[in-house]
Amino acid sequence: MGIMGAGKTTVGRMLAERLGFAFVDLDECIERAAGISVERIFAESGEVGFREREAEATRELMPVPETVVGTGGGWMARPELSGSWTGAFRIWLRASPGQALARLAGELSRRPLLAVPNPEQALRELVAQRLMHYQFAELWVDTDGRGPPEIVDEIVNRLSAKHSAGANGGLLGQVE
Repeated sequence: MGIMGAGKTTVGRMLAERLGFAFVDLDECIERAAGISVERIFAESGEVGFREREAEATRELMPVPETVVGTGGGWMARPELSGSWTGAFRIWLRASPGQALARLAGELSRRPLLAVPNPEQALRELVAQRLMHYQFAELWVDTDGRGPPEIVDEIVNRLSAKHSAGANGGLLGQVE
């Protein structure tokens, strides 16, 4: 979990591969079910329509052991969704708004919540709104100034340490 540009999809795919787990991108599930892109869902149905589809995709995606799930940035801020996968181990990829925007360069037009005159301010506001929810993650990883392989290495090392210590029942369940 984390804000747009934190690396959720890229890091999630790499982490799943490294762990030998499956990877599921929740936005891709939403697009597949809708038959249209997230951007078009926002254009046609607004954020409310997208959030309804996000909730449906979450309900349909049954908790599957050994799966890394890349959720959208607002998913964790919805307790009815974030609490629906019991036993999941949540990882917060922390990125500053400036770093996240740098990673999103060239694709801001595909990010409906950032299609505003001041996208950095919009991102700062999203972080402020979601911060208290993100803090429920079992693992926090700073991503600024780091590439995906380094981030994945840290996650794997920290998960291994927690697993060795018997924390959270091991690595069964989703890693979000």
